[in-house]
Amino acid sequence: MKCANNAPGVEQEDIDRPALRALLQEMLQGMEECDPQAIEPHIEKLKRSISDHHVERIEQQIARFDFGRAKEEILKLLEGLEMEKEA
Repeated sequence: MKCANNAPGVEQEDIDRPALRALLQEMLQGMEECDPQAIEPHIEKLKRSISDHHVERIEQQIARFDFGRAKEEILKLLEGLEMEKEA
């Protein structure tokens, strides 16, 4: 269930937002390695927290080794979480 005041792509129900922020930060650090296998465990955890659309976009970019765009998507999610936190 999504609500307009949610961060983009983040589901409202039963989300531990601090844990989601930490997971996204870990993914950003993993992007520095440019190794899809290093990021895969994080992707699986992410699938339980955000909409499939966002995860699929990140997965596609990682599969193409386009870590820059994958990083941009993750930063957008983090920004949305931060805006939600301030609201």
